[in-house]
Amino acid sequence: EVDIKEPDIYIPTMGFVTYVVLYGMVRGVQEDFSPEVLSATISSTLVILILELAVMKGALFMSGAVNTSTLDLFALLGYKFLYLSLHLGLGLLWGHGAKPSGFIYSVLTLGLAVSCGVALWQALRCLARMQPAHGQECVSDMHQICIKVLPLLQACVCWFLMPSWPKTAATQEVVV
Repeated sequence: EVDIKEPDIYIPTMGFVTYVVLYGMVRGVQEDFSPEVLSATISSTLVILILELAVMKGALFMSGAVNTSTLDLFALLGYKFLYLSLHLGLGLLWGHGAKPSGFIYSVLTLGLAVSCGVALWQALRCLARMQPAHGQECVSDMHQICIKVLPLLQACVCWFLMPSWPKTAATQEVVV
């Protein structure tokens, strides 16, 4: 029997690849692209993801959720790349190569960040493997705090993973 609520790894993987490509495009718009940008982005992002996974696994373990699957946590944390890719894509389209601005873009950015956190909170709250083991009621308060703080941590990581946008679009000089 397949549970449709179970996290999969396909969407996070495609989101990660899209994030790396769009990050490279942003660096290209800044005229600061080289092939090393892609490898540096992949390695630094994977290190951050593994550190975040270790913190989350440790926090859930201490709050009593000892049966939490590392692969499920990896998939749940990887969903942030879908939101980051949407943010980068909207930023590239909205800003025409420069730093995107405006009230509507700010609302979209806030909406993507909130939806990313809410999705993680819902998954941590609803998935049975993310809950404390039976007979460990003493840690339920800590677990409730943990599942509310971890989405905030993910929002901070998302903010850290966003590239800096150029102030103005790169201009091409025409030599006659």
